Amino acid sequence: VTGLSNQSGLAEVQAAVESGSGQATRASDDEGVTTMYYAKRLEDGSIVRLSNPVSAMRSALITVSPVLWLFILVLTISGALAFRAAKQIIWPINEMDLDHPEEIKTYQELTPLVTRIQEQRLTIDEQIEILHLRQKEFSALTDNMHEGFLLLDRDGVVLSVNASALSLLPEAVQGANLLLQEDEDVKNIANQVLSGERGEITFTKYDRNWQLVASPVYSH
Repeated sequence: VTGLSNQSGLAEVQAAVESGSGQATRASDDEGVTTMYYAKRLEDGSIVRLSNPVSAMRSALITVSPVLWLFILVLTISGALAFRAAKQIIWPINEMDLDHPEEIKTYQELTPLVTRIQEQRLTIDEQIEILHLRQKEFSALTDNMHEGFLLLDRDGVVLSVNASALSLLPEAVQGANLLLQEDEDVKNIANQVLSGERGEITFTKYDRNWQLVASPVYSH
């Protein structure tokens, strides 16, 4: 190397003299360019020194502390393990059949949740069964009434109707809206009871006199 005496103080040259090779990376003060230097000691004792400019990104990677590299490696491994563990925890929950939660193979920590779901499912089934039974009892009661029976919601839609009511008002089928019917008497009393007032009218239909009584029902 020409002018080796002027470069003998460089770190890579000193390393080459002592151990046979050395390298270093330095940034130029005037040009702002980062350069990598490599020095090699030959058999005759002379030193060959090479240089190569590196990009800013490559320079940053080269000069990064080994401790930081270790931290990045640990962080990457920890993230992968955490993702795998989370997936193993969530998988039984996502695959659980709420109708038959006991059929899913799960881990011990999830057993209380599965048991709780089973209990709630049984409670819901019992409540549905009770509602169905009460609905059958209610239908049996109203269907055997000689009087007509209509149950409306707050929008005037028929929720329940018995056979006697249908024989008088065939248009009042379940799901129909009484407020849209052509019979003005029925519409008026429906509006009256939906406004919260009890109503009563007498009208003639099929050559017979009929009395229609309507009362609001409040839930508490």
